[in-house]
Amino acid sequence: MRAFPEKRRYDDELPLQAFTSKDLDFMAHWHRDVEFLSVLSGGLSVGVNRRERFAGPGSLVICASADIHYYAKGEGGSESLLLIFAPELALSAAGWPNRRRLTSSVLVPEDCEGSPERGRFLSRARSLVKEITEEATERRLSYRTVIKGLVLELCGLVERTMTVPEEESGGVSMVGLGRMQRAIDYIHANAAYPISLADAAKSASLSPTYFSRAFSQTVGTGFSTYLNAVRVEKAQVLLAMSDRPVTDIAFECGFESVRTFNREFRKLRGVTPREARG
Repeated sequence: MRAFPEKRRYDDELPLQAFTSKDLDFMAHWHRDVEFLSVLSGGLSVGVNRRERFAGPGSLVICASADIHYYAKGEGGSESLLLIFAPELALSAAGWPNRRRLTSSVLVPEDCEGSPERGRFLSRARSLVKEITEEATERRLSYRTVIKGLVLELCGLVERTMTVPEEESGGVSMVGLGRMQRAIDYIHANAAYPISLADAAKSASLSPTYFSRAFSQTVGTGFSTYLNAVRVEKAQVLLAMSDRPVTDIAFECGFESVRTFNREFRKLRGVTPREARG
């Protein structure tokens, strides 16, 4: 898996990105943007706020503002449409959906058996994601206006079909979600330093024991694995952008030895740092 710190740039007039993605494989991350994933072929595991599920062909993944989510590619790979946009497009400046929570973040075709309403929703929602992606790619006359209308329809259908008032959701509390968000931010900001599980737990105002369990449940992997993935991601960027010695890059990214750096890099990338540099 790859770490995924969010540094997204949008068109000033249309805060949205829509594209086809193959073999998504990203570690847990969060952002204020809204995210939809429509699986075209193959499948992948999806985790959203401590709930993991396999999404095969025809499935739809919905990530509300600030949801912690990750993707783990399946053995046969996958191809999906990925749609990400600022909540302002859904007329929700404070985060979408406002004062409501999703009843389910992953909807697979089997969930619609015996529920015509959900079946119609899944079909139309997937169609809307496809239409938005085509409009964003082709950029025909007035495509921004058309996309805004399609996004409003998509979000309106989700709110009508797939949400309940926040107080009735019974899912992960916003307080608990916020603690994990702070921990993820802390790890990304301090990965170059010798931080410990206790340090990350403190950033989330939790005991190390409770934090270790909650973190693994939320992000789909343990603290050390996540931290090393963040460090490897930064190292890969530095390897590609400079000809600096591998040893210097290893220490700058937070690894205590070149041996550990080589081992973790190969584990996550399948090649050594020198091989990655070409």
